[in-house]
Amino acid sequence: MDDDTGQTVDVISKGQLAGLKVQEVATLDEAYEILTSKTLPRTPIPSRAPDLSTEAYDRMRPKVLDWKADYTEAMGRFKTVDPFVQKLLADSAAEIEATGKQSDKAMTEGSVAAAYGKIQEATAGANALAIGARAVEVLLQTQDFDAASNVVVQSGGASRTQAMLERLKAYQPNSAEDALLSISAWSDVLTAVSLDSAVDRELQQAKQATAQDDRFTHLLLAAALLSTEKYVAKSAEDTLSFNFGKNRSTGQKVDPKALESWSGVFKRAAEANLTYFDALVLDQVAAQAGMRTEQLKTVFAASNFDYVVATYGASPAALDYLEKNIGKGTPSLGYAQLGFAVSSYLSSSQLVAAHYSLDAKLDANGDVVSFGRERAMTAMLDSATERAKERIAAVDKAGGDSSLPIIIFQSGRAARDGTIKDKMSALGDFWKASTYARLLTLLAPQT
Repeated sequence: MDDDTGQTVDVISKGQLAGLKVQEVATLDEAYEILTSKTLPRTPIPSRAPDLSTEAYDRMRPKVLDWKADYTEAMGRFKTVDPFVQKLLADSAAEIEATGKQSDKAMTEGSVAAAYGKIQEATAGANALAIGARAVEVLLQTQDFDAASNVVVQSGGASRTQAMLERLKAYQPNSAEDALLSISAWSDVLTAVSLDSAVDRELQQAKQATAQDDRFTHLLLAAALLSTEKYVAKSAEDTLSFNFGKNRSTGQKVDPKALESWSGVFKRAAEANLTYFDALVLDQVAAQAGMRTEQLKTVFAASNFDYVVATYGASPAALDYLEKNIGKGTPSLGYAQLGFAVSSYLSSSQLVAAHYSLDAKLDANGDVVSFGRERAMTAMLDSATERAKERIAAVDKAGGDSSLPIIIFQSGRAARDGTIKDKMSALGDFWKASTYARLLTLLAPQT
């Protein structure tokens, strides 16, 4: 599509008129080979998908059972509210219970990583359902919005995010594997901090709403966000407790200069992605809607959490937050900055992929329901799968422990053939697994 004329253009013919050959490619590797007649060096990819070691499997299995206990308790709380409210939320409850059963099925089949991902999703959903149902029950009984809002706020209890931050400040990695656990946990902290502000926004919108249905919607969203924040912190705690690679620990700390260098790389990449996204997507939508881009950014952030994480993670405010809560010059600051930068980069990459590369179609809630370029989605998933497998293989070849990237990779495999939302989640998992595996090789102390 020519943006100036609104007409479609045959780029192959246009290239011929300019003396150029235009050829469609699926990956940068393919483009490089066409342009140079050389193949980029790559680690041989095993025919079998990467799998966890027996030790890593044994460390994960109790975590699945721990989350299952939380899930059962939350569903029990939901079933104690007024039957009328249960009926109102029956569809959501059925969807959450189906996710719980998917976890059970994966566990029976021996796929502990897939079971872990699904039970995390089901548990956060069940807790949100229980909180939201109780808030709706109070609102219906008392017609007092403040009382219903307090149900949501008080259900969060003491913040696990602050406790997680304190634990991470004291965590001292002794190997690249330890460093990756810290980076991953700090990425979760970014998510939790972003969720905290989103909860406040939904509660404020619920208070301002005049229609009861709108109030219910915002209350339930606030409950969902608060529940997710709680369990993101729990997931970060799990990550640190896995202690993958302890038996092969080098005892050598990662060079702080390497952390600083790669933080800068990922932060600049995230900033480039966001600039690209704003120019190619939001600027055009704002022009069509007769809005200023800054106004649209606020509206878009309210319905797209990836945008919140991406923009905050790469912002000066995020650096100020980390320096204030950790302290300048402390060993933990480098890991925190890299965790925030990587999370921002991955989230911004998802934005560009969904809304530009794949031409995402959204529903009234801002959720992706289809893609204008389905074939591109398949190519992206195939490429991301192969690249993740390659980079995991490179870690194994170097003698590192790739357990964490494998867990994320297997979660992506389990989601790949699901719904549109599942496919986007799978793409994000493959990119994350690939990035984490690459960090293991980049941060490993040189001997």
